[in-house]
Amino acid sequence: GLFGLVVGHDRIKQLVRYAVKADAPVHCLLLGPPGTAKTLMLSDVGSLPGAEFYVGSTTTKSGLVGLLLQCRPRYLVIDELDKMDDRDMSPLLNLMETGMVTRLMHGVDERTTLETKVFAGANDVRRISAPIQSRFAKFEIPPYTTAQFVDVARQVLIQREGLGPQTALLVANEVVKYSTDIRDAVRVAR
Repeated sequence: GLFGLVVGHDRIKQLVRYAVKADAPVHCLLLGPPGTAKTLMLSDVGSLPGAEFYVGSTTTKSGLVGLLLQCRPRYLVIDELDKMDDRDMSPLLNLMETGMVTRLMHGVDERTTLETKVFAGANDVRRISAPIQSRFAKFEIPPYTTAQFVDVARQVLIQREGLGPQTALLVANEVVKYSTDIRDAVRVAR
């Protein structure tokens, strides 16, 4: 199911599920330090039918407009929104407020209205303009506790990396001594 690998953050997971199922677009921004399952949650939303998943640092204004006009996604998922250039975020302003997407190029005017729901993740909200922030329901995701990290790492290493339960637990218990970033556990396991 949606967020099956995400341990903890139950209230946030439930609110995001509500946003996914909402009749009208509700846009969600997941905020928090690295290693708090933001990308994992966004990946799950990005795997839904009609979803398009992108990374902010590689998304441009023209690429975003082209995608929206061509694919007409039901869900637009952007990880690392805080690494996206402000100028490239401008198509999000109208999309998120009115559903309108426009492109005027070489005398050709394209316009469409979409019901796209935007889900994004960021580490540093200060790098996102106030107008963009105002269009999101923002959810602060706290870091995992030591016990939560061990449980999350163990599950991810078993389900995504194919480790046996005992080896996954050993790796999780060793990594948590130095880090609570799941990516570190995956690197050690590999």
